This record gives sequence, structure tokens and C-alpha cells, in this order.
Amino acid sequence: MNPNIIPDNLQHPERFWVDYVIEATSKDHASQIAREICLEQTVELPGTTQAVRSVEAYTVGTLERIEFLGSNHNKHNHHHPPHSLYRVCIAYPNDTAGDELPQFLNVLFGNTSLKRGVAVEDVTLSRHLMQNSTMFP
Repeated sequence: MNPNIIPDNLQHPERFWVDYVIEATSKDHASQIAREICLEQTVELPGTTQAVRSVEAYTVGTLERIEFLGSNHNKHNHHHPPHSLYRVCIAYPNDTAGDELPQFLNVLFGNTSLKRGVAVEDVTLSRHLMQNSTMFP
């Protein structure tokens, strides 16, 4: 089975998925970075903010999976700890994309695209978004 194809029985019609490759010092560190991405790409506020807590369940992306990809020793130097690469899958509510392609692209890339050690690797659209002829004619 292709790891980027979500089986029909697991697909939630109200979410789409983005796989990021993250450079991190540990799985916990990768999880922390992923949580920051979930917030940054949607509400753009810290998770401790009351406003975020009140809308988190239906607005903020959720971390679905973390997968260790391997060590990245080429970038290791004596000033920084060695980093490893992790693939994280984040599910975003369809509503965060609105009905406009620019907003969808902003959720995919947004401010996170400016961070070192984070890259979008793959996107899996929900059925709802695939059928959105306004965004994807």
C-alpha cells in the first residue's frame, strides 16, 4: 500500500493531510515542531491562548503520524547536536482552506515555509476538496 494514500475507511471527509519532512534532534522535538506547525498554519497563535483552546477542535491542524526517516549527519557540526529527519502527517480541517486556492496554499506553506528544517513533502486532498471546482477547476 502506498503510504501517502489514506485508505477509504480512514479518510475523514472534513480534513486534508499534509506530510512535512522535519529536521529535529529527537522524536519528541519533531512532535513539538509539528505542534507549532499545526498552530502556525491555522490560528497563528500559541496553543496556550484561551482563544485557541476554544476553537482548537475544529480549527487547528492535528498531528496524525510521526515517522523516523534517518539521521542527517551531513549537517552535523560540533556547535549543534546531530539532527534526524522525520516525516510528520498533519490533518487540517477543510474550512481552514476556505474556498480559495490562495488560502489553501497559505495553509500548506504559510509562515512555516520560512523555517529552516521544515519542508512540505506531500498533500492528500479530502474528497470534499477534490470536488471543489472553485479551487481546482
